[in-house]
Amino acid sequence: MKVDDLTSELKAYTAGNDRRMVVQEDRLTSYIFESQRLLTRDGERIVIQEGQNERLEAIAANLSRSYEQTQQQIQMQQQRMELQQQQLDIQQQQLDIQRQRLDTQDETLRSINAAVERLEAIVTRLMD
Repeated sequence: MKVDDLTSELKAYTAGNDRRMVVQEDRLTSYIFESQRLLTRDGERIVIQEGQNERLEAIAANLSRSYEQTQQQIQMQQQRMELQQQQLDIQQQQLDIQRQRLDTQDETLRSINAAVERLEAIVTRLMD
């Protein structure tokens, strides 16, 4: 009977071990499945983020090019404005010179008119 008792204890122990092994195997399988699911999900997020990063880098590069072009346009506009200002300064100088000439011509004309009036007065006196 001792052998039968040992055999039944061994069977009970083996059955308990088998159940624990099945539970551990199920837990391990569940852990592996969940880990793979999380890795897959994170991998998908990483792919999405890499795509977003590439788009953002393209946008940043485009903005940088646009900024450079805008800066060049601003510099060109400033150069044009400086050139126009120089042209205005030259025109103002020419206008000032013309005004001086007109003033000189006005003085000359007044002097000539005064001389003509004196000559007329002299001629009138001489004729009387």
